Formats: sequence, C-alpha cells, structure tokens
Amino acid sequence: YSVHDPDFWEPMRKFGQDAADDIIRCLSRDLNRELTEPEKLNIRFGLQVLFGTINNTVINHPGPMEIKDSLFINKLTCAFKQVSYYDNIIKTGRLG
Repeated sequence: YSVHDPDFWEPMRKFGQDAADDIIRCLSRDLNRELTEPEKLNIRFGLQVLFGTINNTVINHPGPMEIKDSLFINKLTCAFKQVSYYDNIIKTGRLG
C-alpha cells in the first residue's frame, strides 16, 4: 500500500466513523435524549479536526506543539469542544 492509495486510509476512516458512532451513542445515553442531526454533525466534525490534528502532528511535526508536550491534550480538548459545540450540547441535555 501507498499513502496515495485511497485503500491505505480505509482502516483509519472506519476507526473514525466507529469512534464517532460510539461517542454519539454514549452522549445520547448519558443525556437521556437523542442528539439532533446538527449536534451529531458537530461531534463528527470535531472528531475529524481532532484526528486530523493528531495525524498531522505525528506525521509532519508542524508545531507549535508536539504530542509529547504537556499542553497538547489540553489544547486539543479545547479545540474539539469549540468546533463541536460540545458545551452547548451538554447544556441542552441532562447527564445521566
């Protein structure tokens, strides 16, 4: 396989889709309600940003942060929450 071959990325795509499905299912369960389609899309896009940032950081080391930096996870969490509107989703539901 080559990274230029679309089949090369299929396992990563499947992992991302499965992870998003699991997170949406857990959020729906914990909030005692089904997420709306826009909320699901926001979560999925937030995860796309999250996984893309991790991949880019591991492969290309673009800076300013590296995986090993103590603030990387914190900054990544903040980015996910902003892009996915996670806090708004939580506010509109009731956690289990």
